[in-house]
Amino acid sequence: MKPFALRSAFLLTLLGTAFAASAQTIFYGGDPEPFGFYSQRGSTADALLFQDFTLGTSTQIGSVFGNFALVREVGALTGLHYEIRQNVGPFDEGTLLFSGDVAANIAPNGDFTDGTPIYTVTGLVSGVTLGPGKYFLGLAGIDTTNGSVFLAATDGTNAKGSSSGSSYLYSQGGELYFLPTSFLTQGDAVQFSMGLQGSPVASAVPGPVAALPFALIALRRRKRS
Repeated sequence: MKPFALRSAFLLTLLGTAFAASAQTIFYGGDPEPFGFYSQRGSTADALLFQDFTLGTSTQIGSVFGNFALVREVGALTGLHYEIRQNVGPFDEGTLLFSGDVAANIAPNGDFTDGTPIYTVTGLVSGVTLGPGKYFLGLAGIDTTNGSVFLAATDGTNAKGSSSGSSYLYSQGGELYFLPTSFLTQGDAVQFSMGLQGSPVASAVPGPVAALPFALIALRRRKRS
């Protein structure tokens, strides 16, 4: 391989490393508590839990994740359904910005709820960039069998990012149509153990790598000389 090609390959590898290194947890509700709420999509079920979060800068979302108690077979969980909305309120769906069904990566969390193990379920997303502002993340496990999927609640331990504590439940057919979770507890709103990972758009190419185009131009000129 010629010197120019070697240098170009090195710089492109460095660029990819910079993007990977910038990915971070931008919001996390907190570690799971030993109870949760039904949050599942499948052939006979449709329940979705929402939690608010706030971004201070434009961010490219790379993945969504949640800590779920999976009743019966773990293998029955085939994916995650996610939604990102704005302007959600009591009995108001707000505006749907992004949604999709993504493949699930399932890993034991080490915690249990009522004797049922909790698993961290992660799904990669693409094409999702959010500007500064307040949003609502909805998350549900996809299970088309007779299993049951519960999203763990949290008391906020090890939480990351910003949230006002607003959370809602939507169920199949609208029987519980963006119901505030405080209605279910007859007290405080429930916080959920879920979150997002991503990279701030403004800092996706930090430091010396930001000069990559100029470095390539300089290499081309050196080659011609």
